[in-house]
Amino acid sequence: MKLIFLLAATSATAITPEQNAFFEAKIRPVLADKCYSCHSAEAEKIKGELLLDSRNGMQKGGENGPAVFPGDLDKSLLITAMRWQDADTGMPPKNKGGKLPVSVIADFEQWVKMGAPDPRESMVTVTKSYDPVAAKSWWAYQPISNPAVPKTKDTTWAKTDIDRFILAKFEENHL
Repeated sequence: MKLIFLLAATSATAITPEQNAFFEAKIRPVLADKCYSCHSAEAEKIKGELLLDSRNGMQKGGENGPAVFPGDLDKSLLITAMRWQDADTGMPPKNKGGKLPVSVIADFEQWVKMGAPDPRESMVTVTKSYDPVAAKSWWAYQPISNPAVPKTKDTTWAKTDIDRFILAKFEENHL
C-alpha cells in the first residue's frame, strides 16, 4: 500500500508562454516516456526515492539530492545522469533505451539554463510503502526461539554453540 499525499502547490515563478510551450513540447514528453516508469508516484518501485513527475519532486530530489538546480548545469544531477558520464548512474538505463540523443540532452540543458521553468502545479509526495502483514513478519517481531544447535562436519573448529551456527553456514556455502 503506497501512501500518497497531495499538497497544495506553491506558486511557481511566473512562466512565460514560450517557456511553458518549451516544457510541454521538449521536456515533459521525454520525462513521461523515459523517466516516469521508475521516477513517478505511479511507479511500482520508486528508484532512488526520486520523483520526476512533479515540480516539487524535481526540487526535492532523491537519495542524492535535488535533480535540478535552475541555471546550473554542473549541479543538476538530472543533466549529469542524462550525459552518461558514468555508466552506473547514466539515465535512462540501458534496458530503457540507454543514452538519449544529443539533441534531447541539449533541450534539457537549455531548459536548466533558462531556470528550469516547470508549469506542473500538483505536488505529490510519496512515503515508503507500508505493509502491516509484512511488518509483522519482520525478524524483530518474531517470538524468541531456541533453535537446535546444528551438527557440523568439522568437530574441532567450533568451541561454542555460536561457533557451530557460524560453521554450519560456512559448510552449507562451501566456505
